[in-house]
Amino acid sequence: MSAKPICAALLVLFSPALAWSPAPDLNLAQRIVDGVYSRSEALPTFASQSLEVSDGAFSGSEVRLLSGDPGCLSNWLQNPTNYARFGSRPVSLTLAGQAYQIALAAQIARNAFKNISAKEALATSQARLPGGHLQVYVQMRGLAQITQREAYNLGVQAQSGILRPYKSAYLEDWEQAEDRRFGGTMLYYFDLSKANLDSYKKLNLVLQTEVTACTYTIGADLTKFY
Repeated sequence: MSAKPICAALLVLFSPALAWSPAPDLNLAQRIVDGVYSRSEALPTFASQSLEVSDGAFSGSEVRLLSGDPGCLSNWLQNPTNYARFGSRPVSLTLAGQAYQIALAAQIARNAFKNISAKEALATSQARLPGGHLQVYVQMRGLAQITQREAYNLGVQAQSGILRPYKSAYLEDWEQAEDRRFGGTMLYYFDLSKANLDSYKKLNLVLQTEVTACTYTIGADLTKFY
């Protein structure tokens, strides 16, 4: 028997499981900083997933209908870019926590030709985003008016109900396309310490667009990043 399969199996067995870290410690912060400075392998500190439709199916996400007419989902799958008739669509999700803020602090320092310690990067991340908090970026496309971005309603399914974000903001990527419709990214902040989740492995996000008659759930995997 070849030794390669055995070595691969041992790596899987003894490698630490990749999962979102609600409150990174100094050891993880050091690994993230070293990765940013290319002193070791870079660690994934965020995860993105596509909500694009290809051949009548979602290519990178598990999307279900929570409430509304079945046509809400079938129209999305069959007419993903018919915004004039069916409204705008979210096209991607990105999830990030405190570890991402560590990476950002290290990247800013490196770009400025400065060195930053893991302790400094960790303190910076804690000041920017408390432990147990998660950021969810939602890129959307096809809004008739830019003010309709505020109509997007995002939540997290929890045992006690739907946890709403405590803050939202929008990025500076908003622009009007050739079809005169608007697209860009909204950012939502959640305190998952209040969600009473069974584990920090998977989330079900709840989403409404400006078409409030349709409510969807979107599965998000927290094991893809730290």
